[in-house]
Formats: sequence, C-alpha cells, structure tokens
Amino acid sequence: MANHDGGSLRTRKQGGLAGVSAWGAGLSALLLAAGCASNAGSEGGSGEDGLICGKCSVAGGETSDFGSTLPPTACQLSEVGAPIDEAGARALGFGAALDLYTRSFTAPFAWTGRTSDELGSGGAPAQGYSADPTSITMQTSIAEITHLVPALAGCADHLRVRLHVSLSTADGAISVSGDELNADAKRAASSSAWGRLDLRQARGSLELHPPAWPDLVGYFSLLLHFDPEAVRGAAWPELIRTGTENSDVRASYRPLDGRFPIDDCNYRQRFVNATDPSATPGGKSVIDFITQLNTGVLAQQGAHWSSGEQTQVHASVGIPEGICQNIEDGSLQYFAPLDVVSSDGRINLHVTASGYNSFDATGAPDEVIFSGGGIVSAQELTQTVGISGVDLGGRPSAFWDATVRPFSPNATAVGGKITVAASELNSAPLTDDNGNYTGPNESLIWP
Repeated sequence: MANHDGGSLRTRKQGGLAGVSAWGAGLSALLLAAGCASNAGSEGGSGEDGLICGKCSVAGGETSDFGSTLPPTACQLSEVGAPIDEAGARALGFGAALDLYTRSFTAPFAWTGRTSDELGSGGAPAQGYSADPTSITMQTSIAEITHLVPALAGCADHLRVRLHVSLSTADGAISVSGDELNADAKRAASSSAWGRLDLRQARGSLELHPPAWPDLVGYFSLLLHFDPEAVRGAAWPELIRTGTENSDVRASYRPLDGRFPIDDCNYRQRFVNATDPSATPGGKSVIDFITQLNTGVLAQQGAHWSSGEQTQVHASVGIPEGICQNIEDGSLQYFAPLDVVSSDGRINLHVTASGYNSFDATGAPDEVIFSGGGIVSAQELTQTVGISGVDLGGRPSAFWDATVRPFSPNATAVGGKITVAASELNSAPLTDDNGNYTGPNESLIWP
C-alpha cells in the first residue's frame, strides 16, 4: 500500500462510514495480448451461435496499461531470455514455483455489474450472467518457459512462464481458453499471473452492449495469484475501440467484474482468522496484536482541541473482521470497532473503522492506522457518531474524520486526530486551493 493516509484504506458503509472496497494491486511484468476486432456495431456480435464476440477476428498484439506503469529496472533492462524445459528449470531450483501452475479447481465466483449510470455514455449494462454467487471451474498448465538472466551483478534470475488456461462459470455466462497468461516465477511457492484471453474464442450467455464504435478489440482479462493452498483471482471482459488501445484517451467498455473466491480479500491477499497465530510476525494473532495496542500505545493520552482547550483521550480497538493478509509483504487490512472517548465528554465515538498494519524486517510494527469518517446530518453527528460541542454555524451537515495512528515510520505522524467540518446538506465541506476548510471546523489532536 503506497499511501496510508486513511484514504487508501478499505472502508465500508456502516454507522456513518461510507466508502468502497479498494483493491490496490501494482503489477510489473510483460503481457502477451490477443484480442478480437468487430464490425458488429453496438452489440459486438454477442449471442451469435453461443459466441460472445461472434464477428471477431484476431487483432494482434497490444501493449496495454494493464500492468505496472513503472519503468523497467536496471536489472530488467539487462535480462536476456532463453527457452528452457521444465526439467531444466527444476534443476535450477524453480520446482516450488512450477508446482503451482498445473491446477484444476472449482471456486465460488461472483460477478459485479456496472449500471447505466456507472457506465455513463459508455454503452449499456451487460446481460446474460447471474447476479447471485455462482462458481468458476478452471484448469491451468504450463505451455512455455523462458529463463530470464540479468547481465548485471546482484540481480536474480527468474522465469517467465506462459500458461494455458481453460475456464467456465457455472451460470453459463462464459467459457473460454487460451495461452495468453504469463506468470513470473521466482524460487518461491507463491506467484502471480496475468494476461488476456481472446474473446473471439469465448462462448456463453454473456451479452455485451458497448458504444456504437465502428471497430472493437475484445479481451477476457485475468489476474491470478497461485499459492500451494489455493488460487485467487479477478476476471473481467473488456471491449476497446480499435486504435485507442495505447492512447492517452482510451475508449473502453468494461461492464462487469468477477472475482474468486468470494470474501473481503483481493486476489493478492489471503483471508485469515482473528485467532490465527500466523497472522503477524512472532506468532501473534490479530486479536493478540490489538490487545497489546489497547493496553499500550492506545491508552489514555493528553489531547487538545484546535480551539485551545485541553483534555484527555482514550482509544481502543475491538475484535476485527474481514481480515486480509497481503501474500507478499504480510501486511494486514481489516475492519474493527473503534472507540475514542475524551474526558471532557465531547467525544464518545463508537464506529467501524478500517485498519491497516504493516511490519518491518524485524517483525516490529511499522505502520498501524485505523480510520473512519463520512458526511452526516448535524443531529447524527451528536446522536449517532458521538461528537458534540462543535459549532457548525447553522449548517445542516458535517464531515467528520477520525484517524488513529499508533505506529508510523514518520514519528511526527504518531497519535490521532478527529476533525469535524461544517457542510451543506449531504455535500463535502468547502475548502480553499490548499485543501483547508473555509467554513466552521474544529479538530481534536493527540498527543
């Protein structure tokens, strides 16, 4: 997670909190792309003989913004690739990674469709899929292996593994296969793969309704993460107006997103139980970690209002739920009850907050942050959120934000802050060009 200022955290609509689950996932590698071009007007040829893109023809390679936008590293620029067979790759120590790729499984799967309002002028909603949870069946196998060896000293070699994938959803929406999936294999039993399958080959009941572009390129995109226990993934169909694939103004139609399995975690995370002792370094569960916070750094501290009054504040975090652990760096994201109480009686906050915990190389807490907020009526601010004594200047609504940060790489950021700013009815508060509130506002800050 590149930015932990509270806006980058997962949030949910509950008890005055409003937000959207965010999937943060940067990728860095090569995509092999194959697509389809269509003259089918606004319908893309959907539904003809069971083909989702019935009038498509192969469009050729495309380099997209699907992967990382970061420039290649010096190590990557120095790499030289050579074909290698599986036995040779195993002899070089890549067996644990290669064992991940030959799989056959069925997993719970959910589609999330975009409405006409969300699509705007970008076509109509997709049809022919189940809005209820379904399942996905997938088979993967190794098609080709390339050994990438950097010329620079100190850079590690790795494999680019092209995979064959065949998949279908139980709701009959799509069945497709292809060899356009690439995995980056290191000497570890965990690996990600990404790519785009040729939508020209896809069959099923899924109906796509893109804008009336004269020519289209179509893909079924996949993001997969392999580990020994399971495969997690995201998938979606996308149609792109031919000629805009690599332009700054890309015309695309993406009416539908799919994911598996169905939980609060994204494809590069794993779900963990609150009592799982492997969730944090040192064999502590998330509950153990939070208990330690509650009896230590979250205990009562001196605080002051931006208007000058002094008080004491006590924060505590409850039992978490929806805990997701990043498979690569071990960081945690979850939701948990957050209580903040001030001794002057003005703060009596009891809300569901999003939490983020990361750990340094020694296993010590590096960044720990809890955040919640939203826009509420003046009455709800006092009666539901639990913040009182703030002069809203007669405004009917207020924006509030609570951030508690017991650990941070930046020592000056450690502590907490609750901010309230007056706003018009259900709208964001007014700010100047520097983001400072221009209407009535007040903050409680600690330590």
